[in-house]
Amino acid sequence: MKITIDTDVLQEKNLTFQQFLVLLIAYKNIDYKKIMDNLVESGIALKDVYNPYNLVLSDNTRNGIMRILIDCDKNVANSNIDFETIAVKMRDLYPKGYKPGTTYLWRDSVAVIVGKLKTLVSKYNFYFTEEEAIAATKEYLDTYKHDNKFMKLLRYFILKTDNDGVGNKRIKSDFMTIIENNRQRKEEDENETDN
Repeated sequence: MKITIDTDVLQEKNLTFQQFLVLLIAYKNIDYKKIMDNLVESGIALKDVYNPYNLVLSDNTRNGIMRILIDCDKNVANSNIDFETIAVKMRDLYPKGYKPGTTYLWRDSVAVIVGKLKTLVSKYNFYFTEEEAIAATKEYLDTYKHDNKFMKLLRYFILKTDNDGVGNKRIKSDFMTIIENNRQRKEEDENETDN
């Protein structure tokens, strides 16, 4: 079963997203307590010791939920991008092992890289081709071929989010920047040849 929830429609009905989810649980006759107990028993979540109606989610569970939401996103589903192939090829370009002086792997897992690429499409509506992705990765790595001390891990080259200090999230993506710059250069070159 596919459910699409349009927040504009909810707003017209004077409902928040959270209110609608609670109403949907009641509408579907879901035994919330039974499902909650099952999630706790299976180790997917923990009961909140301060509020028995709440669950506490681990980072792994939160990341799993985010992956499900991204995989269900229509932009990702309709993109025709072979995320796994691109992720494998990008990983193959990156150095093996750990970034010097850290416990972080340069490449990370294919699943993490696929997740970052899908997030660009899902949350930021940024589409790219396999050729653009590989060219951007090579260009970035060439910048650091003599000294990779300040080079970013593959996952952060693709996408890194942080807070600006006042609660707003901002994104950093050298991957997006390089692709956009390459597109602009190509367009300028084409315009010059046309003239």
